[in-house]
Amino acid sequence: MKTMKKVLIGLGIICGIAALLVIQSQPKRATTQQSSAGNTLTIKHYRFSIKDSGAGYETAIPLANAQVNIYGINRTTGKQVFLKATTTNATGAINHLKLKANRRFDQVRLTYFFGNKTRGYAITLKDVRYQVSHTLTVGKTRTLSSQRIAVYQTPAISAAMYYRLARLNKTYADVYRNQAAAIKAASPYIDTHRATLKPIDLIYDPTLTDSQSSFHSRGKQDNDGGVIRRSVICINTSNQTQETMNSAVSHEWAHWNMWRVNKMLAAGSYASHSAYNTDPGVSYKEGWAIFQRYRYMFGLTRGFPYDTIVQKNPALYGKSTNNTVWGALNDLFDINYGQYAALEDDPFDVYQLFVHGDDSLANKELINEGLMYATLVNSRATTFKEFYQYLAAYADKSVDKTIKGKLVRAMAVNGIDKNGNFMVKE
Repeated sequence: MKTMKKVLIGLGIICGIAALLVIQSQPKRATTQQSSAGNTLTIKHYRFSIKDSGAGYETAIPLANAQVNIYGINRTTGKQVFLKATTTNATGAINHLKLKANRRFDQVRLTYFFGNKTRGYAITLKDVRYQVSHTLTVGKTRTLSSQRIAVYQTPAISAAMYYRLARLNKTYADVYRNQAAAIKAASPYIDTHRATLKPIDLIYDPTLTDSQSSFHSRGKQDNDGGVIRRSVICINTSNQTQETMNSAVSHEWAHWNMWRVNKMLAAGSYASHSAYNTDPGVSYKEGWAIFQRYRYMFGLTRGFPYDTIVQKNPALYGKSTNNTVWGALNDLFDINYGQYAALEDDPFDVYQLFVHGDDSLANKELINEGLMYATLVNSRATTFKEFYQYLAAYADKSVDKTIKGKLVRAMAVNGIDKNGNFMVKE
């Protein structure tokens, strides 16, 4: 019965496409001439974007790094042939693709998913992948070179929901690309062979009753008793702006990556990010996910105003809280530059410890993120103290005899002692 439900939902999404409201943009329109019989198609360039109903074309979101299944259709016989599964690039385009079938076709259908097998997909609570499809007539040249901007709406899913799914896909693709690039940038300086990335699906469903976005290591149950028996992330669908989407995806995806490398992490709850945690593992787990969220959203320099949050709040300084760990991780990740040079006594960043180079700030940010992530993985830490001590061991062996003192001072501004302990006990 559960399998039948999934099939029916999937068919409903596909069949609903027949009722789609589709608006095609004017630039580079695909030819609508009837093709001569043939079994080939060349896609020189094709980009597909989704916009919300009533919104301007400039708000459209391309389906970047998204899986596309391509089918050829013969209108005379009604037969369909699978041509290829591919993935759009970072701009949402398919480029330089030659397709050939064993039978003739005069139309091409493109079915897009909100995700791909490398990072995972946007799915319903019933474990069905969201998808959108449209069909184009193959012209006489049997070449496709165009772009389409469309509003999608089915009886089951609103145009606004499809637009938010496009936004979710954009955010997830960007978060994944950013982390992968950071690992690559850090690979010359630290062992990254274990610092891999694995796919996880994102549940994005209006029937989800969770009030917050969340990571579920053991799967998720729906309201009818159905169970997804694998790790998933739930993203809340209420009031999801681009900023809140960025925040939710980057934070929960950090939990997924952290859990993968060390399943011994604390699973306890917390009252708030500023509340004291008796289990330092909770502070580390949540502090890391907050750090990842702000690092992704604000970067190396725009995050400086948050550096002093620990020193300014006596409930945080030197105590086992999520935000205290966040502050300490900030000061391992960055050093105060430019107008923020006198912000705090933070003379350390991981770049000094591993690289000793002179990269631009943009490259340094990427390298530092990769160094932090590789340290997370390699240390297998379950608390901030273990993470810190792993870094401190590198500092002890450094040819730069000043680096350990800089590390100790950077931690002291957060109320953490030279051994990585919280100085204040609740």
